[in-house]
Amino acid sequence: MQTTLDPELTHALRDAVRAELQPLLADLNRFADRRIAELADELYASVQLGDMSEEKLLCELGQVHERIANPVALPTAASRNSGVELKSVVMATEAGANTILEAAEAMQDWIQRGIHDAIAIQSLGDQVNAIFEACSFQDVTGRRICRPI
Repeated sequence: MQTTLDPELTHALRDAVRAELQPLLADLNRFADRRIAELADELYASVQLGDMSEEKLLCELGQVHERIANPVALPTAASRNSGVELKSVVMATEAGANTILEAAEAMQDWIQRGIHDAIAIQSLGDQVNAIFEACSFQDVTGRRICRPI
């Protein structure tokens, strides 16, 4: 069964429905626009955060590379002879220690022999002086290792 409506009635009905739905659809349209804008902002913030993380990671990696490069970098011109200085310190220390040991052995021999003549006493004094002189390696060591900055 088909009924025909009066065209004026149909037009009035459409206008009434449109009048009722138009504010609701306008509110829905504003809500959708606002939500799309919020989502776009969130997406932009997430992209920026991702970029910052990548930039930060690259910065951190750069700092790690610098830290690794510094210890293995070539020494400065002022410290390039540090191996020579240390070798010199080792040699002075070794020579001083050997002199002290030799003097102490000579003194021990003198005590064990029990000879107390003037020549032996002079020799003992010479050995004590040799020990004092040999102890100067400590001063040489300090000067070579502790450079003024």
